[in-house]
Amino acid sequence: MHGRATPGGTVTRKTALSVSARRPLGIALLLGILLALVGGLFSAQPAFAADCAPNSTTACIQGVMKTSSGDPAEGVTLSLSGGGESQEIQTASDGRWSFAVTSSGTFTVSVDPSTLPEGQYLKLVESRDISVQVGGVGGGLFPLTDDPNATVAPDAGAGAGAGTGDGEAEEQANSGSQANASSFSWPRFWQQFASGLRMGLLIALASLGLSLIFGTTGLSNFAHGEMVSMGGLLAAAAMTLTGNLWLAGAIAVIVMAVFGWAQDKVLWKPLRKRKLSLMQLMIVSIGLSITMQYMFQFIWGSGIVRIDTKNPATATIFGITMTVQSYVA
Repeated sequence: MHGRATPGGTVTRKTALSVSARRPLGIALLLGILLALVGGLFSAQPAFAADCAPNSTTACIQGVMKTSSGDPAEGVTLSLSGGGESQEIQTASDGRWSFAVTSSGTFTVSVDPSTLPEGQYLKLVESRDISVQVGGVGGGLFPLTDDPNATVAPDAGAGAGAGTGDGEAEEQANSGSQANASSFSWPRFWQQFASGLRMGLLIALASLGLSLIFGTTGLSNFAHGEMVSMGGLLAAAAMTLTGNLWLAGAIAVIVMAVFGWAQDKVLWKPLRKRKLSLMQLMIVSIGLSITMQYMFQFIWGSGIVRIDTKNPATATIFGITMTVQSYVA
């Protein structure tokens, strides 16, 4: 507590309590900004609400169909049979489909080729045998191609013991796949080397930010990974709104820069002024990390969020094939 004389001779007193009372308000403001940002992500790109939800009496068989260009395949007819079930549905506007079954077992899901989008053909199979247990989820993929000469097998099993019916051919295929897995190939080596180098550079970029924060503030921020994830979610939301990958990246960078400044101003700077130890600051950052993780999972779930939902263009340089974005970045 301290006093200050005014020109009129009176003395006003300002307690340390009034100063510290503003800190919870600042922390609440920071959390409010975080909620607003994540809430904006949720409203800009809502998660898919599946028609089927597994429970104690229901199992789900579901998937997604996309064209060879990566666009959703809408209106494709699929049918399910087996286990006393017989259903027929069409893919939704986002290419997703789902069947709800009330018993465990193996079911056959078939695609009607006549309902495929114009210029699209089934690449591998027209039907799949999918095994599922009550309370669980089974998935099946039906890739499409624009090649009318693509080979389509009559069906493909999803469970163990599903074979081709030709023991000799199956044995040759297995031996060939084992040979491919064990053989060494320089082109494959350099392709994997380039992919690993790209991933390493991404991790190094995130590590550089963590090192920069420690060098300027002395803080080992355990929530740095969540900040990187938040930037990716912002980019995905901006991509949905703008449709431009580069503009979405710029928006994410600007918003995260403002959020990082606000976080330091409201949360970390007051704690540094109180001369908290390094261990205490680390504990606070761990709490912030856990809070952001659960917030992301609560809103987005535990699935993968793609920034660019379409198949990106690729380029081959010196025998190494990567996306154009990877080469530019």
